[in-house]
Amino acid sequence: MRKLVNYEATIADFFKSAIAWLEDRPMHLRDGIDHEKITYEYMKKVAADPRKYTQNNIIFANCDKLEGFLEYGIDRMGNTKVNNDLYFAVIRVLGAIGRYYEVNYPYTQMELMESMKAFKIALNRKSILKATFYMMQKPYYFVQKQK
Repeated sequence: MRKLVNYEATIADFFKSAIAWLEDRPMHLRDGIDHEKITYEYMKKVAADPRKYTQNNIIFANCDKLEGFLEYGIDRMGNTKVNNDLYFAVIRVLGAIGRYYEVNYPYTQMELMESMKAFKIALNRKSILKATFYMMQKPYYFVQKQK
């Protein structure tokens, strides 16, 4: 099964999906800073060379640059609520990418597939049917296969 997975294409697809999600977001200034733009630029930089920018868990030192994935809303009582599902899913995928490049073992490959599944579920959480369908799928469903 693992020989049929194209991990490089899977990683490229992750960056393509994450960057496309950021492009569709409207600009929201928080404290006078456009976090979506900062996150967009950082993700473009990491996508250019993921091996370099995810090694040695460097992604955890740059979590502040990923705040564009946080979604803010207002509940019925007028309180601000934060949805951080996608933020943590992106951090998990970036960490898995770093571990995959560090040691290419079956465990790190499976971790990458599972984190891709969590990312796809978080990315499509507004569509209840699609999110439920994704929850029932195996992690192998979310990776790019070799042709």
